[in-house]
Amino acid sequence: MMPVYSFNAPVEMEPCMMMGDHRNYIRYGYPGFIITDTAFLRSNIKHSEFDTADTLDYKKISQIVVRLYYTILTITGF
Repeated sequence: MMPVYSFNAPVEMEPCMMMGDHRNYIRYGYPGFIITDTAFLRSNIKHSEFDTADTLDYKKISQIVVRLYYTILTITGF
């Protein structure tokens, strides 16, 4: 099983946390949350010419998607 950690980001981290696609929803008042691997804090290739498909771990990504699916079902009561 993969470890999962949760935290409320301090306001100093807001620029980093608001770089995702979700920011416009939150900006206009839609409730939201971010699920992140904190890539901006760990990787200097994020969104660069070196950030290519062959550097991704698709097996791990698929495991995350399945777990997120069941988490969302649980949260929403389905």
